[in-house]
Amino acid sequence: MPFADGGAFAAEVTGRSLKALRTTLITVGVLAILAGLAILIWPVKAFEVVTFVFAVYAIVAAVAYGVIGATAKGLTGGARALNIVLAVVYLVAGIVIFANMAAATTVFAWVIGITTGVMWLIEGIATLAASGRSHARGWTIAYGVLGVLAGITLILSPLTGTLFLWIFLGASLLVLGITNVWRGVQAGKAAEAVDGGAGPSAG
Repeated sequence: MPFADGGAFAAEVTGRSLKALRTTLITVGVLAILAGLAILIWPVKAFEVVTFVFAVYAIVAAVAYGVIGATAKGLTGGARALNIVLAVVYLVAGIVIFANMAAATTVFAWVIGITTGVMWLIEGIATLAASGRSHARGWTIAYGVLGVLAGITLILSPLTGTLFLWIFLGASLLVLGITNVWRGVQAGKAAEAVDGGAGPSAG
């Protein structure tokens, strides 16, 4: 009778799942470690790679929007024009970035720093405004003040702030990568234990 040995079948499925989990965790972990090391060792070069990827995305998006605007059926004149405008904007952005990667990387970092600073500043102000209704008023005020100070710091020094965040991201990726590799090894050991315990059943 199919699947008569339910325990062995469940163990086999569990073993396969653990092996798949092991492979996934170790693969993702190794990639995170490599990315983290690249950011920590070559922070500027790594950021240039991100800028390059954005430039490639801009060119691809320009082609996509251009094709939609020129060939898509059922679009109104305004929608068609909007797609073409977006295509031109993305194309110009991609060409400008490719033409001067170093300057584009600096501008990209500056924009990220300013944007993040503004968001943190707004979040800090909003947190302070809502602190009167919080059960943990002291912690809420402290969080709001830190948000405001961090936001102002990033707005005043966007490049330095972005570099700090970038390095922090690299360190975080490194730690997460090591953690995932360790979890993958543990999942592999668990899979071996399940395979060993499943064994061929008697009778």
